[in-house]
Amino acid sequence: MLLPPAKGFLAAPLLAWVCAILSLADDPAPMVEAKTISLPGSQALEMRKTPDGLWFGTYEVTQGQWEAVMGTNPAAFRGADLPVENVSWNDCGRFLAALSALPAAKASGLSFRLPTDAEWDTACRAGGDDPAPTETDAESWNAQNSGGRTHPVGQKAPNAWGLYDMFGNVAEWTSTTWGDVFPPRNRTERDGAGDYILRGGAWNDRPEDCAPDARDRDAADDADWDTGLRLCATENPTADAAPSPRGSSAP
Repeated sequence: MLLPPAKGFLAAPLLAWVCAILSLADDPAPMVEAKTISLPGSQALEMRKTPDGLWFGTYEVTQGQWEAVMGTNPAAFRGADLPVENVSWNDCGRFLAALSALPAAKASGLSFRLPTDAEWDTACRAGGDDPAPTETDAESWNAQNSGGRTHPVGQKAPNAWGLYDMFGNVAEWTSTTWGDVFPPRNRTERDGAGDYILRGGAWNDRPEDCAPDARDRDAADDADWDTGLRLCATENPTADAAPSPRGSSAP
């Protein structure tokens, strides 16, 4: 039995519905909400709300954003769109305090901090359990393809939550100490237990060291030309105090 063609007022909604479904395949994170926070000097931060309710920076913090907030640029490789590097964990705390004091940051309703090691891991894997990037050159700047330097953020493919450069470019500080994840078993291991965990690998790391399960560490006052940060935030519209890198606790 043949059915008559659908009339215009029925066909149009059906066509729109089909197109909407098909368009989801082209969006790396179709269900993720985004928010932009304006900074001085025509700079802006883009944050994405992940399905677990946390907000993450779509990109690593750039030199332009750091300079807009702090008034200085500590990076070894210079460029406004390059990720900021040569910043210590303590430097990140000062950046978070200055950022949180800006009117636009206060109006965003977000409380900014560094992610914990576990939060970073979940965001990197986009909630899944993928052990490594599927296409190293497509997803990360590493020792094999970086040319010995950092590159502008957002040039590589994002993960499934729309977060760029989770692999390579610069290693990213977390708020978790090495001892929190790997409790020291002897005096020798206690020496580095207070160092903070770095995730994601960097432009000078082997591809396997940019994998989601790879970790590095450094002391809170150390700054290197392969180390930067990505913002994490929680919704806290009544918060007035500037957070530390660890969130509510002191560094």
